[in-house]
Amino acid sequence: METQSTAIKAAAVSGFRGMVERLYAEPPALQGYRGTLESAIRVQFAYMGQTEWKRDAFRTLLLHLHYKKCYAVLRNPAFIEIVANIAAFGNKTVRPIAEWKKDSLTAEGQLGSLIRHCFAKYDVPEFMEYAFAGNNRIHMYCYVKLGRGDSVQSLGILPAGFTAKMAHAFRNTPKQFTIVQAIRRAQAMGCGATPARAEAIAWAHELERFHNPVFALAVIQFVAKVETPIAFDQLQLVLEYLNAMYVADNAYSLRGRTWASVAKRAAEYHAELAKKRAAEQFSDWELCGVKDYEVEKESGIFRIIQLGTSQALYDEGAEQSHCVADYAYDCTIGAVAIFSLRKYIPGEEGCDILATIEVAIETMAIVQAKAKFNEMPSEEARAIVAEWANVEKLTDDTFYEEEYVAPAPAAVPYRGGHPVPEPQYREPVYYERPYSSGMRDDDSWKYIIFFIIKMIILMAKCSSSS
Repeated sequence: METQSTAIKAAAVSGFRGMVERLYAEPPALQGYRGTLESAIRVQFAYMGQTEWKRDAFRTLLLHLHYKKCYAVLRNPAFIEIVANIAAFGNKTVRPIAEWKKDSLTAEGQLGSLIRHCFAKYDVPEFMEYAFAGNNRIHMYCYVKLGRGDSVQSLGILPAGFTAKMAHAFRNTPKQFTIVQAIRRAQAMGCGATPARAEAIAWAHELERFHNPVFALAVIQFVAKVETPIAFDQLQLVLEYLNAMYVADNAYSLRGRTWASVAKRAAEYHAELAKKRAAEQFSDWELCGVKDYEVEKESGIFRIIQLGTSQALYDEGAEQSHCVADYAYDCTIGAVAIFSLRKYIPGEEGCDILATIEVAIETMAIVQAKAKFNEMPSEEARAIVAEWANVEKLTDDTFYEEEYVAPAPAAVPYRGGHPVPEPQYREPVYYERPYSSGMRDDDSWKYIIFFIIKMIILMAKCSSSS
């Protein structure tokens, strides 16, 4: 069987392995991600600087994954970053990288297996593998420490008052939680909360705003002991209220208070806050010199209009489900201008918002163009924006990177979904075109013909049997 050393020696061949060797030999120079797999790997090598053992570990991991035909990992820039995070602890591995064997058909499963092989001499909770998909090196090191046999209490990230019972609950956290959520869930379980209540506390992001761990634990104890059902949205509002009370007065205490009284106070607080925000938030501003735009096409009338009030930004954001309302202050001081691309159909009421556009006033550049849910605008919308930019002499700095980047996993990587067969690998062109993923359009006809043939055979069998 070919050894790892033999695989590395053979890396001078062209293609992926040759590219890795060339990037490994280059002096570290951060040039930024340019939409290609080559640039994604170059960026990670640059982040490692001159730290030789990190660079060696990253190179070895990439070559070994290629040797094991883990192509789904190697062609995804998000997974390349995870591999680089593993390499960042390459001097703390408990087993040689070269001894890892592929035991999963999915990229997520392969990465999880690789993490366990490198660092888990002892059992580590599966949810902690998620740390290598983030950017918190402390959390990654916590995985390494547990993998070599250290106790939960020795991790150095646990808040004051974290008991042995909480440590036990932490180790038994389900895989869908992050480390921060696991800590909150363990605290709640240690305080006597039911599993459902502990899960609600874990997902309550308002607790992340609590800067005093002692008060945060007191709040968790208070919520854990409530016997009546608590709606999750009400829990969030109460937590926001309690944090505001503690910030205003550090002597604030929950001693002697009931959930009913606190919930009532929280409702009153939010009602007053809503009135105050409504009175303070409305603002308008002078429109910039960039003109609105209108053009008529076969599919409809397209208009690009500037939004000139905070209410207009709010309505745009509410309709499109994104955060453009947060740009009111930037518009007020003249730093940016927000435009809305809308499509009107003659004879029909209303319009469709195709894109919300941000223009930087100082550089007169389009820096963002987002459709609903912050997705990339359609080709039709992008063409209209390009026409408008040409007329108004605006530069376009968006480049629509989303078109070229494989989507990172939305949930915890390394698990979820059923294994699927490894797709046939085709050596990508690393130097001439941006990275892309998905089924090739020119292959789709094969599936259609296959389906038609199957239907003809089935109909023939039915006819003969009758």
